[in-house]
Amino acid sequence: MNEKKWIRREFIRSLLLFILAFSCIYSVLGLLIYGIVRTNLYASVDEILLADQGTTYAALMMEEGSVLEAEEPESGDVAADQAELIGDLPEINPRVLYIARDRDGSPLYYSDINGDLYEELYKGFTFNSNELDTLYFMTLGGRYHYRAINRMIEKADGQKEYLQILINVDAEDEILRNVVAGLAVSLGAAVFLSAGVGWLLSRRILKPVTEAYQKQTEFVQNASHELRTPLTIIRTTQELLLSDPESRIIDKFEAINRTIDETRRLTKMTEDLILLAMTDTSQTKLQKEPVSLEHLLSGVGEAYCEIAGLEGKKMRMDFRFKGNIEADSDKLRQLAVILLDNSFKYTEPGDSIAMSTEEKDGKVVLRISDTGIGISDEDMRHVFERFYRADKARSRQTGGSGLGLTIAENIALLHGGSIQMRHHTPKGVEVIVKLPA
Repeated sequence: MNEKKWIRREFIRSLLLFILAFSCIYSVLGLLIYGIVRTNLYASVDEILLADQGTTYAALMMEEGSVLEAEEPESGDVAADQAELIGDLPEINPRVLYIARDRDGSPLYYSDINGDLYEELYKGFTFNSNELDTLYFMTLGGRYHYRAINRMIEKADGQKEYLQILINVDAEDEILRNVVAGLAVSLGAAVFLSAGVGWLLSRRILKPVTEAYQKQTEFVQNASHELRTPLTIIRTTQELLLSDPESRIIDKFEAINRTIDETRRLTKMTEDLILLAMTDTSQTKLQKEPVSLEHLLSGVGEAYCEIAGLEGKKMRMDFRFKGNIEADSDKLRQLAVILLDNSFKYTEPGDSIAMSTEEKDGKVVLRISDTGIGISDEDMRHVFERFYRADKARSRQTGGSGLGLTIAENIALLHGGSIQMRHHTPKGVEVIVKLPA
């Protein structure tokens, strides 16, 4: 699959997952908010309906001689007599509508008080005598909404009738509709916002994945190329040897020696690749112990002093740090060998190589410099990348694979340190390694 198509597909997939996840979260929160608001709105209504005052009022309504039945005034002052009787009733909530019903569920009308005003209204309310002491909703004329409960009332003479208690909840329904509308708008805005956030997060998340994918692809391509060269040389040389089976070994000494050199180079490259792979997967474990850096570097430097004498170069060592550090001695030795080997590869007879240590700002600083051919600013930005070689032709002649400085950087990082390369005055380069003291 094309790399760009794969990245685009993963980006779209990640973006859609973000939008879906955010939408689900906002939807759940919206439902939770709606449920809390609805419960709180109807809590006071239900409390009124479940109270006993309606039953008390209904009992007074259904008793003979109550204010709701037409009676002759005792004092001749009707208003005064009814006021006296009404004063005996319990306090009634004006929001509550009471409908007394007979055993068949039909409304009971009291014409002396209500006249014909509520008769049609009462007929519009449905009633189910089997649904008692249970809260329910009711709609009147498709416009008005009520919360209701049915009660059974036992009269003084033992007869049973019903009381339907209702409260208009149009105000509560309007509030809920506004809440739903607000939540719908908020959800739309949240989805739009989640799309933007998802786009940013997807790009940020996929960036290291994309870089890793590109590095992996580049690594495989470079490794294949580097491994192909020695394998091709070995195969070609062996085929030439087989083409002349009567020849003596001494006659084919150069060909055999070339095969051995390429095999040695192939072995080293394979070991380097394994080491890098282990570092990438965090499988490289350091065997830390107190290490005398002066003693370790002196042992490495002495061997290179002999090489410098043979090649007409100068080697100088200056170890000002005399203490110990917690480190893996084998890895530090490998680091020093890589850096010194790199300096020797890019210096000519008459050039000098220097190795020194010092303690500065709580760090142990190792410097390895040379007066060799140097390196350009452009190449210096890439020297620690895998398989990068500033002078590919020269590196191939000296056996370089472009992995040495990458391994050196990994060793420094594993120890909690850092490594950098810079230009050396008057010429050449200087590598600076900083390790915890």
